[in-house]
Amino acid sequence: MPSGSTAATLEGHTAQVVCVAWSPDGRCLLSGGWDMCARVWDVASGQCTATLQGHAMWIWSVAWSPDGGSLATFGNDASLRVWDAASGECSATVRTLWFSAVAWSPDSRELACSVMDKAGVGWAVRVYAREG
Repeated sequence: MPSGSTAATLEGHTAQVVCVAWSPDGRCLLSGGWDMCARVWDVASGQCTATLQGHAMWIWSVAWSPDGGSLATFGNDASLRVWDAASGECSATVRTLWFSAVAWSPDSRELACSVMDKAGVGWAVRVYAREG
């Protein structure tokens, strides 16, 4: 592929897309945006293979766990959701302060999130451990 050329356009979101993340094996993409859902895409075919719905407002950040088994989404509804990558089911929801970004630990057991507290004091990083 020539540098800077478009390899593919993945169509299916009904509003602006604001975040994307690769799967660890490079076969899929996870996208999120203003249509309040995240979508899993098969890169080779360009097909949407799953639509993750549950946020009440748009999605700001998405992340795919390094082990490939889980997805994380953060929405403007101040909820962090963890999804099973195989089934597309939401396995956990954390309602908390406003985030701007989410990232998995290398062992896929924890999520780090940048947080703005309600008092507006400043940004911090919170880490949430997975149960089990």
